[in-house]
Amino acid sequence: MLAQRAPWINRFALLIVALVAGVVLADRFGLNPQLRPVANLLYTWALLLSAFTLALGIATVVWVHVERIQQGTVEWPLSLLLVVSFVLVLTAGLATPGGVTGALMEWAFDAIIAPG
Repeated sequence: MLAQRAPWINRFALLIVALVAGVVLADRFGLNPQLRPVANLLYTWALLLSAFTLALGIATVVWVHVERIQQGTVEWPLSLLLVVSFVLVLTAGLATPGGVTGALMEWAFDAIIAPG
């Protein structure tokens, strides 16, 4: 809807993405050593935005499936399975001393995440 009203916004966003990609690629290939601080700042922002996006996505998925469970829709058992699996994998990752490299997380990945 926004693209129909103002197509210049999409072009502006694409221009920003192209500039950022150009700076990162120039730093990656060592074309200009003076770009290192700017590229590091862009990497930092990318990590921050990625973490926020991941947290927002997880919250949205859990919210939607908890609502399905509460409303008792047709496939609510599958939503329950998803929420329980999420809680178990999160608990396994936080509780084990090895973190994501521990044996429990390896089992959780092999038994729950990979088959899905």
